[in-house]
Formats: sequence, C-alpha cells, structure tokens
Amino acid sequence: SNNGSLIVAATSFVGGGLYVSHDAGATWANADDGFNPQALAMSGSGQYLLAVAPKSSDNIWSSKDYGRTWTAAQLQGNYKLAPIVAVCGSGRVQLVFATTQVLQDVYLSIDNGQSWQRTNFSVTSVVDVAMSDHGQYLSILYILASNRCPVSSSKNGAHRQQ
Repeated sequence: SNNGSLIVAATSFVGGGLYVSHDAGATWANADDGFNPQALAMSGSGQYLLAVAPKSSDNIWSSKDYGRTWTAAQLQGNYKLAPIVAVCGSGRVQLVFATTQVLQDVYLSIDNGQSWQRTNFSVTSVVDVAMSDHGQYLSILYILASNRCPVSSSKNGAHRQQ
C-alpha cells in the first residue's frame, strides 16, 4: 500500500499461497483459500486487490477489503487466464489477460472488479503491463516473432503501437 502497512506476497513454494501482512510485514496470514495465485496487483491504498491462478482455475479473484476476503469471478467464453494483471491507483479500473488459442485478449473492469468486459484489443506473447494511477493510460509490453519488444499504449481505449 502507499503507506507500506499492507504488503501482499504470492508464492508457489511448499504448497503455495497468498500471504497478507497488515502491519508492514511484522506478521503474515494466508489469505487465498487455496487458489495459489500466479499474478496479483494492488491499488495504491491496498483496499482493492486482484489475483489470478491460471494453473489451478479460471477464476479472477478480487478483494475489496485489503485482502481479508476474496470473491471469485469468471469470464464469459472459452478462455484461459494469463498470469498478468493490473490495478490502477484507486482500484476502480482493473485489467486481466485471457488467452484463446493464439491471441491474448484484454479484459477490463471499471467497477472495482465486479464485472468484466472484453476490449477490442488483442495481442500475442504479453510480457508485462502497467497502468496509470487513474487507469486512463495502459502500456503493454509484448514480444513479436522477430524477438522485438514493442510497447502498445492505450488512452481511453485508443491504441498506439511503438
């Protein structure tokens, strides 16, 4: 979190899990109910968290209470989640990637993870993603067949490739 009191960590060692500390790391509690996330993101305050566990389920896990409780959601269609997520500073805008056979589609939530909509943007071989504080800007790093790493940017849904 912005003030450092909330720290969230995921691990795949010894059974894996998601661990949350509400006291700057002095104590830790397992908080994942067995979903073992491979990717997670947190809002600036730490109130909103987003996690995916594509090795074990196709659920999108979200928390609106600093990681104390988690809710599962699923995307419509035949998709496999990719281990890439992002949350803007306020937590209102959240993002996940879902894979079909070839492309990775971008799914966006603008209501703190309550509902998810597929965007009109698809890429291959996504490496990482970054989102601005208010969720207005998005940068996606991905690898082309030529092993180049272009960055695709988005402002309010308008895409630009570099």
